[in-house]
Amino acid sequence: MLTFLLTATDENGKRDTYHVEAENAQDAYNIYKSSGFTEILLHDDDASALVVTQILVKNNAKCCFSPADLVAFRRLTAFGEFLFILRKRFHHFLWLLILPSMICFYRWMEQSELKMSDYILILLPVFGCFWVTYFSESQKYKKMAASGYWGKWQAVLNLIPQQSEMFPDVQLASHAACALTGLGRFDEAIELMQPFNDDPEIPKWMFLSYLSDIYSIKKEYQQVLGCHRLAYENAPENPTVQIDYAFVLLKYGTDIELPKKLLENVKQLHMSELIELFWFQAYGLLNLKSRKYREAEESFLIAQKGFEDWSAGQPGMHCQFDLCQGYLAIVAAELGEKEKAEKLYQQALPRLKALDEELIMDRYSEAIT
Repeated sequence: MLTFLLTATDENGKRDTYHVEAENAQDAYNIYKSSGFTEILLHDDDASALVVTQILVKNNAKCCFSPADLVAFRRLTAFGEFLFILRKRFHHFLWLLILPSMICFYRWMEQSELKMSDYILILLPVFGCFWVTYFSESQKYKKMAASGYWGKWQAVLNLIPQQSEMFPDVQLASHAACALTGLGRFDEAIELMQPFNDDPEIPKWMFLSYLSDIYSIKKEYQQVLGCHRLAYENAPENPTVQIDYAFVLLKYGTDIELPKKLLENVKQLHMSELIELFWFQAYGLLNLKSRKYREAEESFLIAQKGFEDWSAGQPGMHCQFDLCQGYLAIVAAELGEKEKAEKLYQQALPRLKALDEELIMDRYSEAIT
């Protein structure tokens, strides 16, 4: 069973966020719909729910934040997290105020001024929240992940923890494998991922998705397509798998009909708020390949706006924002809006170069000439 986060409105009109255990995202949605809830918003797809479940298991299911807090955290900057924790967790540090309060009372009775050490003690709760935020394992993970999204592979290896009390081993291994591949150590990357191939806790489609990332960095695009084809055969009803397969078919292949069918199928399913953005991104690429440039522009803009909303707390979403910018540059070039196209392209270019997105850069060069 996986643990999903969703927000829904009950029969009394109260809207709240809940944990729900289910086999997949569709079941999670249907459980609450059959219980009379309306306006259901999924916050997790099967992949993110699996990560959440593994994190809860790894931490013995102990979590001091509510489901609504966990959802809010996903979009916060580090400073936003600090203010959030300060507001939510301040009472956990109130015991630290007992001693400084006694000191203040003593100084007042003695009619003497507060010393520097007194001020430090008074501010200890704030320092505690600051430490929890900026030196937490999650912040270190985000810094490591951000390095990967800029192609700084050695930095990823330097920052990745050997062991983690929070993040699943396969997730960390995937980051390390991508970094090793980026540094030309492909055999080591495959060897690192191999133990997870037969892990019963990791769905086959998810392992294949991690594997495809490695082949993508190595630029073995047929292997990427093969991984996603096998993932689709393993989980044909999974919306995430279908969107990913459609996207790589459009990016690396020539077929348009199968991606179109996959995206139409997914549209009939219940998608999480983030996966829906990837649907629009894939649909934009479908329209671009079909030379429906205005429709492509509309889809990319919807996806990009959503990625921007998520980018503060998720380094990967800022990367997706930049990739959409690259596709929008191609669309503008095809529409003859060359000045706009060049402006968009120059904004996306640092990311495109960092990740060596040769297919996007070559396609732009073709469209602009």
